[in-house]
Amino acid sequence: MREITYEPTYQHEWVVGGDVVKLPINVTKKSGCYVEILEAIIRELVAMLSIHSKVLAVRFDVSLHDYTSDNGVISRFLKSLRRWIERNYNSKLGYVWVREHDTAKKQHYHFLVIVNGDKACLASAYKIFERAEKIAEIQQQHISRIWRCKDNTMVRRGDTKAFGKVIERGSYLAKERTKGKHKGVYSNNYSGSEIKPNSEKLPLVMPKFNRPVLELTMCEPIITKTRTQGKPLTKRTIRKHKAVNDAQLDLFAVA
Repeated sequence: MREITYEPTYQHEWVVGGDVVKLPINVTKKSGCYVEILEAIIRELVAMLSIHSKVLAVRFDVSLHDYTSDNGVISRFLKSLRRWIERNYNSKLGYVWVREHDTAKKQHYHFLVIVNGDKACLASAYKIFERAEKIAEIQQQHISRIWRCKDNTMVRRGDTKAFGKVIERGSYLAKERTKGKHKGVYSNNYSGSEIKPNSEKLPLVMPKFNRPVLELTMCEPIITKTRTQGKPLTKRTIRKHKAVNDAQLDLFAVA
């Protein structure tokens, strides 16, 4: 996580066509965002939107009772949450989490989870919170509290505004401050679900960002009168015009 950006917009090379798109992010003069984490958030959101026509993005934080040198507590937490999501929303669990440790004696975690929006609604965010809290109760010896966030968004394919909103709010996970401090010996600072995208649906995720595609419009042969003669057009002349149009179509087909 060495590369950091301090620009208010992040320039991401779009997965389809290679176009560069600008996405809003939360930065300050003193704290930028890690590019690697920004890319992980974008990757998971794009992958989930390639599988589902709309997705629900939910934010929450997890606090622990005590410091741990690894992320085993979070791995067990995610395993339980994933099973519940798959069973109740017919969905894979897309996620990115980051580990942070500032002045407190123990670390905490920030989460962005993404689920199938065709089976969920905005109110489903509270059910996800409740389930996360239930899992925390079971693991009460390790997890002290689930912090609910209001940054929950429903994103539909092609909705650039909602897409940018999730990236902007999710960029809080990528903030430079509190990363890398007191890092556990056997722990990573962040992780993602690494959902495999549906390559056939990737162009539909954000059509506005895709490069324009030349469309060939089929039309009737253009029939005009000659300047030198005022004679009516014959069938032979019409066939000639049609042959020219057919030849043009063949050129496009070869290209």
